[in-house]
Amino acid sequence: MSQYGLDPVKNFAIAELASGIASGATSFNVVSGQGALFPDPSTEGAYNVTLFNSTDYPNPADDPSKIILRITARSGDAFTCLDAQEGTSPSAHNTASKVYKISLGVTEKTIVDIGTLIQRKGGQYATSGGSANAQTLSVNANITAYEAGDTFCFLAGYSCTDTCTLNVNSIGAKTIYKNSGETLVYGDIMAGDSVCVIYDGTNLRLQSYIQNDPATITRLSTSYTIKYSDIPFTLSASLANIVYLMNSSGLLYKSGTLQSIAGTALWASSTNTLNSIIVGGYIYVYLIQTATAAQIYRCSISSDISVAGNWTQITISGTALPFAGASGFVGFDGTNFWIADGSAGFIKYSLSGTTFTSISTVTVTGSSYFASTSMVNSAGIYAGFTSAPYVRFAAHTGTLDTTKQISQSTLIGFGKPRSAYYTDGASTIYNKLSI
Repeated sequence: MSQYGLDPVKNFAIAELASGIASGATSFNVVSGQGALFPDPSTEGAYNVTLFNSTDYPNPADDPSKIILRITARSGDAFTCLDAQEGTSPSAHNTASKVYKISLGVTEKTIVDIGTLIQRKGGQYATSGGSANAQTLSVNANITAYEAGDTFCFLAGYSCTDTCTLNVNSIGAKTIYKNSGETLVYGDIMAGDSVCVIYDGTNLRLQSYIQNDPATITRLSTSYTIKYSDIPFTLSASLANIVYLMNSSGLLYKSGTLQSIAGTALWASSTNTLNSIIVGGYIYVYLIQTATAAQIYRCSISSDISVAGNWTQITISGTALPFAGASGFVGFDGTNFWIADGSAGFIKYSLSGTTFTSISTVTVTGSSYFASTSMVNSAGIYAGFTSAPYVRFAAHTGTLDTTKQISQSTLIGFGKPRSAYYTDGASTIYNKLSI
């Protein structure tokens, strides 16, 4: 077949018709031996030719009755065709004493196909429209259906806040996934970002933000520094260039600036704030009150987190929130929230509106694990243990994979992109691991 999906070409492919043809004809013959000058559609693909009166119009463009035919088959000098292509009109070419010829050359379709190829393989840069999680893209290419390998590069017109789709030229919205297969979350595409996605045959894969293989845990740096003015904290959540840190007095820090979670609405006077998670444009805070009860509040990340009225308490249905040990958020797998139950297991909750409903409990074989040193994503569970190896990878069912583990006893938490932080003994130096 023709290279890159373009119509096949041959140099100097021109032939004289053996006899005239009527309007609407779907077959014709050329002078003996001249058919070999043209590609064979059975092996190289169909192509367009121009049919014209060469007696009166040596230049095909001058013939008012010229037409473009699409050649779909050739056997020697016998051609099968589709009549009147690319906006030309059916016309008889059978006037006595006139010579008619076909010529294989560049037509408008050729140029359009090249433009489409450039778009599919290289991408035409444009700004996305639509909305935050349903973005659209208009490109100057004749694309009527997605093909595996299609590449689209664009300037993001919006910041996604959750699972995001892209609809190119109105041919249908496709979900954008990270290269690792995870759904997008807030911060993966920000307004003004240069974004590149590739269609994998089913969905779009984000190439401009490439994740590491979830099957590996490797050390990236020994000098990643976080300064926090000597206030103890747990690494809470992060997105884009914003980092949220929490201390044991119920205070939330945003990008290094103190943001008090004010008022009794969030138990500020008697709460051990353990951790938080960002999902769907909200930051969810997990609060434990003196080891007797737990609550979850959420606030839009676009709101002032220091205003108590911007926070909403989450209703819990089914299994009550755990509060013993280091209970708290572990992660979001793209569909459900996971919460560590001290040493008893991980509880999976679905979210509807502002209600968490328990689905199941999963136990990872081994020692106890902690919310601040555990993480869940679409790949599985990264569980933090109290004995070596301190980080272990398991499927969502809890089945351990002993080939994916790491011994770092001072692991303090997980961040974004998929990375872990641990101390080497100095209070303000935290090393970064890629997982």
